[in-house]
Amino acid sequence: MALITEIPEIGPQERMRYPYTFKDAESVTSSSATDHFRTGNITGAVVYVKATSAAGTPNYTLSLQTAPDETNFVTVDAMSKPDFGAINDENGHTYIVNFSSCHMYSRFYITLNAGDGGDDKFTIKVCFLYGNFTHAQDVSLEAGSVTLGDVRLRDGVTATNYADINAANTARTTGTKVVAVQPIDAEGHVVDWSDLDDCKTALQVIDDWDETDRCKVNPIAGQAGVAAGAGTSNALTQRIVTATDSPDVTALEKIDDWEDSGAFADYAKVTIYGDNGAGAPIKMLMDAAGNPQVDVVTMPHLASAVDFVSAVQSGAWSVSAVQSGAWNVTEANSSAISAAVATPTTLTGGSKTVAAAGTAEALGSSLATKSIYIRAKAGNTSFVCVGDSTVDESTNQQIVLYANDAVTLEIANRATVYVDADVNGEGVDYLCAS
Repeated sequence: MALITEIPEIGPQERMRYPYTFKDAESVTSSSATDHFRTGNITGAVVYVKATSAAGTPNYTLSLQTAPDETNFVTVDAMSKPDFGAINDENGHTYIVNFSSCHMYSRFYITLNAGDGGDDKFTIKVCFLYGNFTHAQDVSLEAGSVTLGDVRLRDGVTATNYADINAANTARTTGTKVVAVQPIDAEGHVVDWSDLDDCKTALQVIDDWDETDRCKVNPIAGQAGVAAGAGTSNALTQRIVTATDSPDVTALEKIDDWEDSGAFADYAKVTIYGDNGAGAPIKMLMDAAGNPQVDVVTMPHLASAVDFVSAVQSGAWSVSAVQSGAWNVTEANSSAISAAVATPTTLTGGSKTVAAAGTAEALGSSLATKSIYIRAKAGNTSFVCVGDSTVDESTNQQIVLYANDAVTLEIANRATVYVDADVNGEGVDYLCAS
């Protein structure tokens, strides 16, 4: 980028406004900087920026860069506005720039954010400010009564954050913000300090409390204080009595009767249940040695080859576990196990576009798969959502993809995957492994 020589330099005490146009509906296809200029005695600037796009909505950020020479520019935090940040519209925006934190040279930088179509036309017009454009005026008030009329103190941000200056003894409604020398109560009435004498005395007593003068409270009748720390009980130990009909008392009585004499004389009776895989509890049995009995052949998780197999096995299978008896292993599910671990051999590609944004469509007709690779189309201008039949941009059961983003799903059928788009006619390309 070239050095702009038209921007003038004036004396340090002079004041002037100088307008300069950096871009006037000029095409910008990628992130780039404007021509640079000497900072000189420029104290500030008012920047106007606007971008338009034929294909979509612009998405960009405008920043200020500075450098001690004409090459090594870095971004400086000198642009201010309450909503400053990424701009995602075609409206005009105005920003204030403070050049007091800038070096010898400065320039503006346009960053095209993700989602921008790269076909924007930018207009950047700047009014440079020289000298001090702020002015303070001292006002002297004559001695005696001075009437200012309706006076309010505001915070400068929120219109409702103000305080009225009223007569000191005037009652106000609850919630009124006032400037006064007397305190007011919860109803807005001026408080008489004489009413607070008792409160003052009480607070002074509390203020004197310490290790030698504690709060005088006796939780135990007839005793001063309570016992602290561990130890045996005494008159200062606090008691907690449980009602005799409490379920806790009944349970403790049963535990108290447990013993270890005779065969099952009076042990804790505990029945262990397990989940049968269908959500129903099944009582677990013990063998003669007290070990839980396990039926390997009919164990719920072994009935399904897909649940049982979790790794590719090219050699012999081996099974190891703590077992007091003999293992009975059958090959009833050997074909299903082989199918579950087999490497995919068929690739099926396709493409899916969404006709109406907001209405999810299935990726394709029914097709048995092991995994599906899905990638958002390169020409998408906005995002697409991948999920089940309920997918849309607001559900939690989704994956959001922008142009060229991709995801791989391990799923058994192509028809169970749905796609929704933010823009009509946009969608995804996919490749199924079967």
